[in-house]
Amino acid sequence: SLTLISPQHFLITTHSAPAAGATVSFLNQAGVVKTFTVDSTYHVTHSPGVDTDITIGRLSAPIASSDLITSYPILSLNSYAEYLNLPLLVYGANGRVGQNTLDTLMLTDMLPFGGGNGTVDSVLFRTDLDPVSGQPQGETGDSGSPTLYISGSTLALLGIHSALDSAPALDLTYDSFIPSYASQI
Repeated sequence: SLTLISPQHFLITTHSAPAAGATVSFLNQAGVVKTFTVDSTYHVTHSPGVDTDITIGRLSAPIASSDLITSYPILSLNSYAEYLNLPLLVYGANGRVGQNTLDTLMLTDMLPFGGGNGTVDSVLFRTDLDPVSGQPQGETGDSGSPTLYISGSTLALLGIHSALDSAPALDLTYDSFIPSYASQI
């Protein structure tokens, strides 16, 4: 999955990013799948020489407004504390959607997956599974799917799914925290 942030640019996880020349598809507001060609990609860095799991992609041409495909602004608040406990709309594999809250923000050594390398490379946020309240859980295959802030009928991008914590049970989802990298994006 990926998220359109302008008529010509999208965000996706690096570990699932398409190459230049590949095609990407969006389901428009009329339920029609529209396909576009990727012109180029850029890996967002956490610090000089330290990549994150965020890639920004550029389409070969801007998507026309007549294609009925929505792009989302990046949420920008004044302090990290203001993001905690925000209401979220979480997209997942196979078009599943649910609500959750932002539980924790953290600096971490996530890459390479499976143990890191001793270098902090990511600002992440965590959401947890609460089946009683109906909160969703990430799953294999939903990398790059967006997590959006809900404010009335307005949505703004806050994160993209990057990793799951499956020990002791599959109950935590980690998103790359997009506002930390907005100046590069």
